[in-house]
Amino acid sequence: MLDTKGPEIRIGKILEGSQKILANQRLTVLTDSDSYQNFQGTAQIITVSHQIDKDLKIGDKILFDDGKLQSVVIEIEPGKVVVRTKNSHILKSNKRLNLPGVAFSLPFLSQKDIDDILFGINGNVNYIAASFVNSGENVRELRTLLDQNGGGHIQIISKIESRLGLENIDEIIELSDGIMIARGDLGLEVPYEEVPFQQKRIIRKCRFAGKTVVVATQMLDSMEKSSQPTRAEVTDVYWATELGADATMLSGESAQGQFPIESVQVMAVINKRAEKEFYNKLFYAKQLAVITENSRD
Repeated sequence: MLDTKGPEIRIGKILEGSQKILANQRLTVLTDSDSYQNFQGTAQIITVSHQIDKDLKIGDKILFDDGKLQSVVIEIEPGKVVVRTKNSHILKSNKRLNLPGVAFSLPFLSQKDIDDILFGINGNVNYIAASFVNSGENVRELRTLLDQNGGGHIQIISKIESRLGLENIDEIIELSDGIMIARGDLGLEVPYEEVPFQQKRIIRKCRFAGKTVVVATQMLDSMEKSSQPTRAEVTDVYWATELGADATMLSGESAQGQFPIESVQVMAVINKRAEKEFYNKLFYAKQLAVITENSRD
């Protein structure tokens, strides 16, 4: 499986590598490319890699560093956005930012994504995990690229990571070979209490459509530093499997954690225990009822 980088916006360089941003302060965000390349940010002024002033409106949210610094847009001028911060945070260079609910004007496939996909075709990958799929048109664009370059056999797993992806989920499921519920970025786009509902909703839709569905992100997060999962994490993995997910996925736990092998073993044990329910006739009856109910929605 090849995972695309997807459209993303990053903060530029910051003086001394990091600056402390205070709660309830004005923070100016310069959006022109010259500032991004040449200006070192301070605690009052930072730069970003995309002209977000063209995409935003007053009242929109900007989340920096995976949501660790939250802010609201209060002023917009050509080449500049001013926000009011909601909390304090030490902000470092090159951190990513999110614009919840905003259809920002970056291409779905960057040149880096295209180069990576062509590399994957030559390497005979089986799947492309397409990041930040917001519409059926995004899936069509990727499918065209694959078909035109000898990758027609490669299956597309669309990652749902945004409010727009949720709004267009039916079309995305129809055009994709499978869906990945990428809960990390999705949890920045929608209220956290909404994520379990959306996870359940997407799994049901994929079951009805006969499409593969994967649940990912922070499933055994504590095992990056601990050899044992929390009970909440065990329940999370179990619940995803029992709902009908075809796979659950590790990320940081196996990529950079201290217990990668143990993380895989723990997840496998939980999945196997949950799958025992699949041999229960009552379980199948419940699943059939869910599919039937979903078909009426």
